Amino acid sequence: MTEFCSFFPLAVDKTLGESKLDDFVKSCQEQQVTDIERLINKNNHTSLLSAIFSNSPYLSRLLFRDVKFAEMLLSMPFDDLYQKVVKGMTEDIPHLKDISQLMRALRKAKAQVALIISFADLSGSWSLAVITRCLTEFAEISVSLTPGKVPRVSSN
Repeated sequence: MTEFCSFFPLAVDKTLGESKLDDFVKSCQEQQVTDIERLINKNNHTSLLSAIFSNSPYLSRLLFRDVKFAEMLLSMPFDDLYQKVVKGMTEDIPHLKDISQLMRALRKAKAQVALIISFADLSGSWSLAVITRCLTEFAEISVSLTPGKVPRVSSN
């Protein structure tokens, strides 16, 4: 289970954070992610999520965009979830022939890795060394999966 430290970044606008958290729970329930409230309350994710919804529009959009992934994010250990995303990339992306499918798959993986690393960082679950290793590894894998598929941009 995901472990969190006892303090998180403070929500800049606590009312906004709580309102967005309520909206997120409703959005999850509408999309049949019905266990989300239990996951949030069980692991005391309320403070972290409120801070994210108040302070980070980018991470907020990612959470709302993929509530099924958010459910995994709140229920799985970060290490396991990161490995699952990377494994999925390495198994799926090499078979994609269409550039738009490739780019879509890379964007989805990037969004998922951004959420994993952000939550692990903000919760104090990962050290700076682990965060840096995962960022580097993800970048290297992304580049290695795209040789000859993505047009190179000239520096001229």
